[in-house]
This record gives sequence, structure tokens and C-alpha cells, in this order.
Amino acid sequence: MLGNLAGLAVPFLLFMEDVVWQRLARDYVEEEATSRDYVVDSSGPRGGSRAFRALGKNPVLEFADRPSRRNGEKCYPPYGCFSTDYPWTSQRPLALHPEPPSVIRPVFCLYTRRNPKDCHPLKTNETSRLRESPFDPSHPVTLLTHGFLEHGRKRWLLVQTSILLSLVPSPLDIHFPTEMQEVAEELLKARDQNVVALSWLGGTGPPYNQAIANARLVGVMAAHFLLFLAREAGTRIEDVHVVGHSLGAHLVSHIGSSIKDLAKRKLGRITGIDPAGPLFENADPRVRLDPEDALFVDVIHTNGAPLATGGLGLSQPLGHVDFYPNSGTHMPGCKLTFEEALEMENGSVVDGMRLFVGCNHMRGIDYFIESINSLCPFLAFECSNYAEYTRGGCASCGQRGEKCGRMGYHAKEAWKPDFYEGESRKFYLLTGRRHPYCRVTHKVTVVVADHQISDDHEDGVGSFYITLHGSRGSSSSSRLGDEELHFKPGQGFSFLIPSQEIGEIDEILLKWKHGGTNDNRRSLPQSKIIIDQVIVHTLEHNATASFCGRGSELASGEEVAMRRDDSRGCLEKPLPEENLISEKVTPPTRKTMRRGKSLAEVEGFRFKPPASTGDVLALLLCGGSLPSGQKWVKIQISR
Repeated sequence: MLGNLAGLAVPFLLFMEDVVWQRLARDYVEEEATSRDYVVDSSGPRGGSRAFRALGKNPVLEFADRPSRRNGEKCYPPYGCFSTDYPWTSQRPLALHPEPPSVIRPVFCLYTRRNPKDCHPLKTNETSRLRESPFDPSHPVTLLTHGFLEHGRKRWLLVQTSILLSLVPSPLDIHFPTEMQEVAEELLKARDQNVVALSWLGGTGPPYNQAIANARLVGVMAAHFLLFLAREAGTRIEDVHVVGHSLGAHLVSHIGSSIKDLAKRKLGRITGIDPAGPLFENADPRVRLDPEDALFVDVIHTNGAPLATGGLGLSQPLGHVDFYPNSGTHMPGCKLTFEEALEMENGSVVDGMRLFVGCNHMRGIDYFIESINSLCPFLAFECSNYAEYTRGGCASCGQRGEKCGRMGYHAKEAWKPDFYEGESRKFYLLTGRRHPYCRVTHKVTVVVADHQISDDHEDGVGSFYITLHGSRGSSSSSRLGDEELHFKPGQGFSFLIPSQEIGEIDEILLKWKHGGTNDNRRSLPQSKIIIDQVIVHTLEHNATASFCGRGSELASGEEVAMRRDDSRGCLEKPLPEENLISEKVTPPTRKTMRRGKSLAEVEGFRFKPPASTGDVLALLLCGGSLPSGQKWVKIQISR
């Protein structure tokens, strides 16, 4: 109930914030858009350096207050005509025309090392202003924009701007905007970019349908701006990176499609951060973000749950690569009370309400900011679905690394275009509850002993909890799986758990908690489970550690410490001598076997019937699984 009330209250609060912001906007906007008719000055630029060369005519454009109309369209020269027919009615009961540019008033704020906290406003086709600005034509361009009920002075845009200009790790906590400018100055070290924050505050207010329509026009206007930089400063469109959050993620798709229409070129990259879901789900690709909008489109999904349950994002794949941290619906650390959210936002009711209602939706911004300079890679694994991923079914990067990706700023570096076959590739990963969010992921496999007590009493229902101890620290205790399971005797069960970087794992603590019904608990007060082996595979390092249970019996609530033992695995019993005879080899020794080949076919060994090769292999391999892609197995033979 409280969540529903908050969902109704937050638009009003955010809108009031933007009303205040509109009054403050003049502090950083050098000139407001005029309300004159569209004028063309075709004289073109005169003079100028090589860096700011004119590649064609340079009309000086002003906003038009009186759009022309054509067959139900609204036209805003030179930005074109805007229809409300299909596909703009796709998944929408009502499609609106954009409001005039003089109402939306988009502003392009330039930030560089020379002006890390002061907006230098640029205007399309004002060459003199560009020449006098700190814009450096030798550096790439990154354009950032916001979504519904927001503006270009949002702290995430400014924090991200400062980090993009830095090469050092960021200690920023975006919940303290008053400190942001000072920290940003410290972060502006050795890395130079032309970072442009696009604010379109005049077009982001309610109703939501109108903001959607306005985003279409702003996208075209931003395309004109980037092509202006290409003409006058030599900016390569193919090197431009555009980042948009929420409705802004669909706005940047209009930038990409407009550049294709105007210049027959493609943006280098678009990053969509939790693209808005309402009225975009299953819409025509021309209406929303899709892979054709840039040479590379990567998308981070953090709030793709249904709108009825608080989802503001979109779970539908939209890019070349789509990342789904923690399933892409609900993020760790976002289950907050309003009081907790208010405290985290230093008592700001507006910011506290936004965090309370939109924590999942905004969390993708946190991930992207952290990814820029973090040494932690935000490694993600391609998988068909989240359930299969958390079961450890997709824990390999493949032979050429094609099954792994990096969520966030470095996504393009890890992308393998040779493996793109026209459909989005879905990647999954786990994150932490608080900053730093990036985590190392471990695949934990628990092998339960094949012991008759489990069959007799059916006491294998419950949960395991594990703590990892490594050379660089220890993890917190993690539950293996989200629900109780029946751990059947003689089987292995795999789970994924995240942790901060703890180095090489040398010890684990394993705890068993019996579950089942209350009747079962009363009848089995001494129920136990017996562990053969635990295998921990750290995905980021491709490192595996084995821990032998040696028949450890765990009662409910008990914990056992297990030291790493990779030397002989968990082979406790001698091999059955009547089944294995060595003619050429004196044990102990090592032999190799091609995967899938019968053990009886290994040179130097023969079996007497009725030997069970499967039983011998089970003893040799101790119930462990082979790393994906491995073609050879080394086995230790002992008698």
C-alpha cells in the first residue's frame, strides 16, 4: 500500500523539483532560445583553424514557434515533420506531436578538464562559440542525457562526467551531491574527453505521453548538434558514445536513427541504462532503442519487472548485448523503507522519495559510473536465463572468450562481433548491495555422500551456508540458493555466489540448516547430512579449489571448516583391485584420457568383467565436474 502511494506521490514531487530547476536554469544557460521564425544564414563560416574546418554550408538555426502542418503532421524546420500514425501508435493508445523547440529548450553543456564543473553551453551551428569553448577536437565526444522528470544538472550526469575525464578509481558516493563538485575536481587527472550533458528540461514534464513525443524531437536536434561538431571540428561520428537513462535511452535511439537518415552514417556506440518500459515494451523497433541505432548498442537492465509490481524499466533485449545484473528486475540493497531512503539522501524528501520508489531503476547508473575506472571487470556470462545462470550452468567464457562480457563502460572492449548473429546476446552477473558493487563470482558445487541415512530418513531438505577464506580476505556468509532444496545422496549441487576480491581461496566454512515441514523437524531432531566434497570455481580468475569433506556429518546448525586439498582430491577408498589390473604401469602414476573415452580403452589398462567403468570413474573423479571445454582429464591411479 505504501509503495503504491509513493508511486503516486513521486511524480508530483519530482515535477515540483523541476519547476524550481527551471527558475535556476538561467544560471547556467547563457542564452535562452528565442521565439523567432526559422532563419537560414547560408554565408557559411569564414576563416578558422584546421581543427574547426567547414565541410559544408553552415546555416544558423533558430527555434520556430509556429510549426507548419502537413497531413496531420507537425513540422519544425529544419528538424523535419513528426507524425502520430503508426509506428508511433505501437503499444500506445495515444500518440502526441512534440512540443515546439522553444518550449523544450534543449541545452548542450560541455565539460572538459579546463571546465570540470562549469557548464560551457554550445549551440548548433554557432561556430564562433565552439571555437571559443574548451572543446578539444583531438579528443572523443561522449554525450549523456536523462529521462522523464529530470534535467541535465542531475548529479549522476555530473558525477559521470567527472569520472569519464579521470583515470583513477572513484570513491564517489552519489548520495552526497554537495561534495560532488569537489570530488570531481580531484578526479580530473590524466584523461581528456569532450563530455556533453544534454538537458531537455522543458520537455520532460508530465504527461508521460508528451515527454515521449518530445524525446523524438530532441533526438533529431541532438543529431544536428553532433553533425555540426563533425563539420566544424572533425568529430568522427563513428567515435561518438551516447549514454541515456530511462526515457533518455530511447531518446538516444532517435539520435542514432536521425544520423542515419541525415548523413548515412552510424553512431559509434549507444549505452542504454535501464530503458523506460511503460509504452515501449514490444513496440516497433523504430519507436524504441534497437541494435540498428549504432555500430554497438549495449544495455543494462535493472528494473524490468512488470509496472504493476513497481517495474519502471524494460526486460526485453534491445541491443547487441544486454546485461541483466541480479536477474535485471530487483537489485540487492534496494529493499528500503522510506525512512532509510530519506536518511541516505540526507533528509531530502524529493531525493528520498525517488530513491524509495526508483532505487532499482537508478541502480544501473551506479553500476555504469563504477565500471568506468574500477579494476573489477563486472564480468558477465552469456546464458539463456537467470535461473540457469545461478545454477552454474553458464560458468565458462568459451574458447575465445565469446561467452563473457563486461557490463558498463568497457562493454565494447569485451564484445566479440564475429559471434553476433543478428539477435541480442543476454549476459548475467551478480553484484553487491552497496558500493563497490562489482563482485567476484564463485561457482560452488557441494557433493553429498552416497549414504543410506539420507534415503532412510529423507533428511536432505534444507540449505547450506558458506564462508570463503582467501589470501586477501574473507567473504560474508552466503546462502547457497534462494530456497530450500532436497540434497539427494550421491549427487552434486551447484550455485553461484558473489564476494569482494578475496584472493586465492584456502579454506571454507560450511554450515547446514535442516528445513522441511515442522513435523519433519520434530521427528528428526538429530538429522544429519554427510559431505564428500566442495568445489569452488572462481569465474573471473578461472581458478578451482577442492575441499574434502572426508565423510563429515553435519547436523542442522553445525558448521565445519574444510581446508583446501588439491593434491589427491577426495579419493579416500582404494580402487577395487579385482576390477583394475595394470600390465604396463606401476601405480601411483598419471595417465591421460580423452573426454568421453572409456577408461578400459586407456593404454596400459584392462578390465575384468563384470567391472563397472562408471563406478571406477566415480571414485577417480570424486563426483567433481570438468571445466567446460576441457578435452583431456588427468587422473591419479592408486591401489
